[in-house]
Amino acid sequence: MSKIKILYIVTQAEWGGAQRYIYDLAKNLRNDFEVVVAAGQSDEIPALLRKCEKKEIKTRRLKYLCRQINPIKDILAIFEIVNLIKKEKPDIVHLNSSKAGVLGSIAAKLTNLRTYKLKAEGRNLKTVYTVHGWVFLEPLGIIKKLIYFTAEWFGGRFRNATIVLSKKEKNISLKFRLSKLKNTFLIEHGMKPPEFIEKEAVRQNFNINKDDFAVVTVANFYESKGLTYLIEAATKIYSVIRRDLRFAPKFYIIGEGAEKKRLESLIEKYKLSNKVFLLGEVPKAQKYLKAFDLFVLPSLKEGFPYALIEAMHAGLPIITTTVGGIPEMIENGKSGILVPPANSKILAEKIDELAKNRKFAENLGMRAFLAAQEKFSLERMIEETKKVYVSFHLGGGNLYTT
Repeated sequence: MSKIKILYIVTQAEWGGAQRYIYDLAKNLRNDFEVVVAAGQSDEIPALLRKCEKKEIKTRRLKYLCRQINPIKDILAIFEIVNLIKKEKPDIVHLNSSKAGVLGSIAAKLTNLRTYKLKAEGRNLKTVYTVHGWVFLEPLGIIKKLIYFTAEWFGGRFRNATIVLSKKEKNISLKFRLSKLKNTFLIEHGMKPPEFIEKEAVRQNFNINKDDFAVVTVANFYESKGLTYLIEAATKIYSVIRRDLRFAPKFYIIGEGAEKKRLESLIEKYKLSNKVFLLGEVPKAQKYLKAFDLFVLPSLKEGFPYALIEAMHAGLPIITTTVGGIPEMIENGKSGILVPPANSKILAEKIDELAKNRKFAENLGMRAFLAAQEKFSLERMIEETKKVYVSFHLGGGNLYTT
């Protein structure tokens, strides 16, 4: 019997949560399934495709699939995906990220209806969509929110299964009829624990003094990551909260992206150049986490972020926002501190509180480490996703419900 063939599609190839998710699935399922990974064009180094190619996983580029709304490119991208499906002849198209999720769903439906002749071949193309955070929950204007919501609703009419990463995302999906209960699967992220470099060596590498309280963030520089609020929190700590600045925290932000110039301008505006450091993209950034004393993720929108799981495995105390699936990952006051999004005042207060109370911070980190060991297994994520695929192959599509 031939293997089930999975075509993974994601809007961008630059490394992030959705890309890591695809890579983990493709790498771990390639012995049981035939897999192909496709991504849209990007000015960035295509990290996802490069990593896949090193593992001898077949990759494809989509010229017209891009993150921004562009009616002409979007229409071209639909037909580009149709042609890719016709060429690769997958059994399942697994879509990731909002743009790929909508355009790919339409393309798969068109393929089924018109061009692929699946019934004549005894085949039936299935479409799976993983929600990495609902885009209409991002900080957007009302018109854009409406456009994105309508697009998600429309795309949902053509999908055979929707995978959500948290109970909150599932509830939103069902409440707004973006998917049906029988075809909605809750499968939380899982990961293999990273291999960390010990603290002293890394602090020397990043020029962090022994007595500094070092705060780290790992995130792509998108508006939805809330990094401007982290910088504003830093300036509040230095200008309002702290009188003794000798032991005030220093901030290290790892990542790259479109918001870089804006972040640099804020750092210059608030005179934080010797207190807030943009470290750029750091390969395998997770292995350096133990060099730091606190992990902060000030996001305005998230799904179920890998970065938090990595920080938990590192045993770091965590401050993060109450968005997406994060409240299901972090127990407030026990395995981390939860704060409202877009509130630099409260964020500053909580950072300063942990900088002053190191013992409490260490206890938070230890509980986070234990929670990560117990809850976020890569093997579980792989096996539960595999069940979804196999249920389609057996002709059910709804054999496993969550």
